Amino acid sequence: MARATANFAFLGIQKTEFDNVKNARLFVGDEPDNKTDVGLSVLSMVIHDDVIDELFSLGAGIDPLEQIEVTFDIDRGSKNAGKMIALALNPVKKPSVSHVSAKPAGTPAKPE
Repeated sequence: MARATANFAFLGIQKTEFDNVKNARLFVGDEPDNKTDVGLSVLSMVIHDDVIDELFSLGAGIDPLEQIEVTFDIDRGSKNAGKMIALALNPVKKPSVSHVSAKPAGTPAKPE
């Protein structure tokens, strides 16, 4: 099993519970390949049983299409396809831009 971390656009989390068994999937958008999809390439990942409630609560505070960083395991799925299992997610904070007004050179600062 391999572990990876990648950034995606957050689409949502779907959680179901039946007979005390919880299942959840994380839906994210990735860059399209422009051959089979355009816009966003929609991916889904199973959420690991141990972190379903934690990730569901965290996802409630994330806006759709907000960039998130997802840590996931890649396990062998059916027909040797990779099965992605989400372990953690964090919103990606954009660097804040400070709006500092620069004084022109040679302008003395006013004493306060």
